[in-house]
Amino acid sequence: SVHSVPTALHGLVALVQPLPSHAQRRRALIVGCNYPTSHSPLQGCVNDVWNLQCLLRHTLQYGDDQVRCLIDGSESCPSMSSRHPTRANILEGIRWLVHHAQPGDNLFFAFCGHGARLSHHTDVEESYLVPSDFAEDLPTGFFARRAASGAPASIQAEGKFYRLVSLADLSNALSRLPPGCKVTLVHDCSVSQLPGVPIETTTQVHPPAATPEALGSNPRGDGFAAS
Repeated sequence: SVHSVPTALHGLVALVQPLPSHAQRRRALIVGCNYPTSHSPLQGCVNDVWNLQCLLRHTLQYGDDQVRCLIDGSESCPSMSSRHPTRANILEGIRWLVHHAQPGDNLFFAFCGHGARLSHHTDVEESYLVPSDFAEDLPTGFFARRAASGAPASIQAEGKFYRLVSLADLSNALSRLPPGCKVTLVHDCSVSQLPGVPIETTTQVHPPAATPEALGSNPRGDGFAAS
């Protein structure tokens, strides 16, 4: 099931400041994949992204039309097909994110799920984000046969291809943004660095103080981490 951000977390961020006059807009694409019907399901990715959506909407005051959230729901909590984290929906979301970007815009992209490094035609490996429908085109029983054979992973399997989102394609889309357009990327997966994009790190973190009164009746709340 999906749980919303606890009320206490809303108070951990100061009231949002008005956007500067040169900022045209803010947009956020956030993706969470639990892969509930796959051979390798995860737990917590959907909740993490749902909590992130609540933080953007309720604390940072993003408008409903400024946030696109893609999550794979469960039988008890289904999501609309247009909001499933499929390869097609993620690629469409990236196009939406960068469409008509202007200097001063603030764009945000977060992915929580599996990452992969696979070879493609040559011995060179490429990095990918793994959408919810990654195995949609593969033959029935493929994963059992591959596990038994011990064959190395490749983007092509028994004449079919995985459905994946290339980090190189994401990097190419972002490279066309105009100067002065800020992009924040959060990749909670095993492969996260974009080709040709240097890593910037922050070594000092100063979280706002949380008083017992702010924590209310649930001092533990839900886990939350930012990177």
